[in-house]
Amino acid sequence: MGFLVRRAHRAPEVSWPDRPGVVYPVLWGPVGATASGDNLVLRAPGRGASYRVLGVDIVAAAAVAIAWRSGGRIIRPAQSFAANGGIVVQCPVGWYLETDPGLELSINLSLATTVAGGIVYTIRTP
Repeated sequence: MGFLVRRAHRAPEVSWPDRPGVVYPVLWGPVGATASGDNLVLRAPGRGASYRVLGVDIVAAAAVAIAWRSGGRIIRPAQSFAANGGIVVQCPVGWYLETDPGLELSINLSLATTVAGGIVYTIRTP
C-alpha cells in the first residue's frame, strides 16, 4: 500500500490509494509510558476515524515486551526489548499499524519501566 507525501511551504501531507484525492496532514506525537499494562498514546480520534502510524521510535529503560493495542485489541504483537534497547520504524510505503475506527492507540508494557519516544501518524477519516 503506497502513499504520496507532499511537501511545500506547509506541514507534510499524505494521500492513500484507498481514498484517492483525499489528503491528510502528517502529525507527530510523543510516546511516554511507565506503568505495566496499557498506556495511552493517542486518545480516540473521533467517530469512524482511525490512526495510521507511519513511523515509530521508542527506547525502553529496562528489559520489557511491548505490544501496540487499539481499544484493548492487539494490533501489533509484543516485541521484546533489552535494557536501553529501542526501535526506529520508518515506513516509506504504507503504514506500520492502524487502529480500529473510533478507538485509541496504546502500548502495553509487560512490566513497569520507562518507555519513551515518538510516533509519526495521520488521522484517516471515514
